[in-house]
Amino acid sequence: MKYKSLILIITAAMQLELVSSQGLRHTNHNTYHDLQLQGKPDDESVLVEVEPKLDGLGLRNDIDMHRRRRKRQPIEMENGLRQSTTFKIVHIGDSYSAGNGLPDHYGPRGCFRSHSNWGEQYAKLLLDEALKTNSDSGARAKVPRYFNRACSGNTLEHYFKRRLMDKTSYKYEPYAKLGLGYPTGCVEPVSDDEEIIESKTLMLIPPFFWCERYIKPMKESITQDTDLVLMTLGGNLTKWSDIILRCFASRSHELCQKAINYSSSVINGNGEGPSEMYSQLVEVLEDMFGLGPSGKRLLRPGAKVVIGTYPHLIWDKPHFVVAASITSFVLKFQKVDITSSIRKVRDDLEYQQHMAVQDVLAKLSFNPGDEPIILISEFSTVMAGPPTHEPDPDTISSNDDGWIVEYSVDGGKWYHDWYHPNKDGHQAWAKVLSTYGDFGIIVPHSQTGGSIDLALVIDATGSMFDYISQVRDEATELVSQLEALSASFRVALVSYKDNDSYLSKVDLDFTDVGSTIKNSLDDILSSVSGGGDDPETVLSGINSALGLNWRAGASKHIVILGDGPAKIGEDGKEPYSGLTAEDIISKSIAIDPVVVSVVDLKKNLAQIGSVMEVIVEATGGIVRDSITDASTTLKDVIENAAQKPRAWFGESIIGKIGEPVKFDARSSFDPKGAAITTYEWDFDGSGDYDTVTDSPMIEHIFPEAFDGYTVLRVKSTSGVSLASAHVLVNEEGSAPQFLDEHCEVDAFGIPIVEDDEGSLLCKPWPDPGIYEIAGDDACDTIESLVEQVLESPLQQPEGQDAVSDIEELIEIFNCGESESKSKSGENKSKSGKTSKHFRV
Repeated sequence: MKYKSLILIITAAMQLELVSSQGLRHTNHNTYHDLQLQGKPDDESVLVEVEPKLDGLGLRNDIDMHRRRRKRQPIEMENGLRQSTTFKIVHIGDSYSAGNGLPDHYGPRGCFRSHSNWGEQYAKLLLDEALKTNSDSGARAKVPRYFNRACSGNTLEHYFKRRLMDKTSYKYEPYAKLGLGYPTGCVEPVSDDEEIIESKTLMLIPPFFWCERYIKPMKESITQDTDLVLMTLGGNLTKWSDIILRCFASRSHELCQKAINYSSSVINGNGEGPSEMYSQLVEVLEDMFGLGPSGKRLLRPGAKVVIGTYPHLIWDKPHFVVAASITSFVLKFQKVDITSSIRKVRDDLEYQQHMAVQDVLAKLSFNPGDEPIILISEFSTVMAGPPTHEPDPDTISSNDDGWIVEYSVDGGKWYHDWYHPNKDGHQAWAKVLSTYGDFGIIVPHSQTGGSIDLALVIDATGSMFDYISQVRDEATELVSQLEALSASFRVALVSYKDNDSYLSKVDLDFTDVGSTIKNSLDDILSSVSGGGDDPETVLSGINSALGLNWRAGASKHIVILGDGPAKIGEDGKEPYSGLTAEDIISKSIAIDPVVVSVVDLKKNLAQIGSVMEVIVEATGGIVRDSITDASTTLKDVIENAAQKPRAWFGESIIGKIGEPVKFDARSSFDPKGAAITTYEWDFDGSGDYDTVTDSPMIEHIFPEAFDGYTVLRVKSTSGVSLASAHVLVNEEGSAPQFLDEHCEVDAFGIPIVEDDEGSLLCKPWPDPGIYEIAGDDACDTIESLVEQVLESPLQQPEGQDAVSDIEELIEIFNCGESESKSKSGENKSKSGKTSKHFRV
């Protein structure tokens, strides 16, 4: 009888406005969870009986909400172990981490990131181990996700400071084409650590603008959900590239010794205090662990940092350079073996790395054998063999067992590959790393879910005051909910209006501090005003949120709290901003994607067929109606977001036209432990899912070039989730890292990139470096010596001996005419100077 009485009470409460001590406080919109009845039963049969009546009043969402809320409890697996969560690996550093010397490049131009580098190879080994562990009963392992943020040319300084990659200018012809506006010519970033800044110059006619391309500071990629940092860093500070050019390419003893001396001074210092190398590495490591000036730890508690050492640039075999001098009018030559000097530079560098690591460890607390910073010296010793895999310094041969790209192998064509590990070398380094264990991927106790980044996008017009007040009052509970549902969380706040005072603005960047979130909500509440008509600039609010610095690998969600529809013109665009639903969807997909959900406070923000419904559907979000209780409905949306499956198949995919491209979604998982039953693939990002499988791995052939996003939709009993990855398919199967075509310039020195028809004439990005040594140093040195011999009053037989020595040097260094002459008989450098090519 008590069940039937309860049903009658609920039915009456939904039809009448009642306010009583029992908590029946809303009219016609009461939800089951609003009833504060003493002794309320939790039996599912009660909900089943009352469900038809609730459904008849249009409260289906409230039924589902209560069923989930009533069953909420910690999700644990056998032996108290939770289902796999993510294990985030961030790889920072220089060319020895990014992937120089390898194929299949992707990401920002000039960084040379490769899917074959040692970090990603190790992540794949770790994934195999995790999947094997999770297939067994009992133990559980986190699912690894790898993020390559290394970039060729990075120094220790670029851990803290952004790096200018290039600055280009664009001019459009004819001027009349510009009309009233100035169209942008800057490219879009291809990674979340790439930044494009446009600056216009209108003083000249025709006008032009600059595009500055930066790589953000490496430290911004390390966040509090990071479990493992991999890195090689420091080589560029010592200018290793100068040793390569001066000791291997030129063979001039004077220039070679200068390069060695410079590197040694940076590594070892001048005897007065710590060296530059040591000091900068200590500064980087201290910052990661919260020992720096900010005092804020960047890593997750228990996270590890792995530093790989550099290989030797030369095996232990004599390597000669030429020292020349004139004494008493006699030209003398001497062959100097610099092998031991070059090898010592690398050994000194490792010693300074070791000292820096030990000194930082001395400031940290950890259990013996569980050091949070590990220096892997085996990266060098594994190259030594036997047989040795280090580079052969001989000018006419190479190491057949070599794991490092040698200058002689490629004939000096690709400077960026010289003396970097090849694919075999990177695989060897990955195997070395695997011997150090799993770095905590096996879950030792009950764990929460993955990381969540949540941006609340709030309508700040006058009618929203009471709703925002509710959310503000419940801010502490919202933070507690996020803490319980995630391994780490961050919240950002964005407000939008109706162009009364602004379209939208970021009120609070991502933070996990509850008091800061509550104070920012207070600020939004104090600014609530305006909004004479219902439609508001919702798209501008979403667009501002999409521009935030979202964490790689975190589950990304935008939740809109509003009581008015999106303001959209007849042309399908938002007035003032020109934004469309397609713009928002494209930006969302490009960021992982960002899931857009709606708390519709008057049931007119995301109606069927509306712009917002299209955005929510395309990004995998949900809509919840709640006319009176904004905070409770928001909590339900957050809970839904946290318990959805996590789709993932990487950040970037590279392939060749007409060949199978592999897609691997094995890192997808359900935080509640349910199996993923369906994998749906939209290979061209059109919105139509081409293939549905029950397997996480699939191959797809692209018949023509493609540069866009592939979208994956996974399903489990917990819900539906999307993932996206940038896919580049071309003839090379690799993203170009520098351009061969250069633009002609006008009278102002500005590249002309378009013709009168608007067609692209050239590729305006400059090369990141000069890859041709014009007037190679060794031959230039020899040529200078020849001039001295001819001009000096040398006596016989010394003069004849000098000439013989020069002839021998010309033969040794192959300074004769190039075998690949141009038709004119010479090779000219960009400066017009004859370039003498030789084999070394």
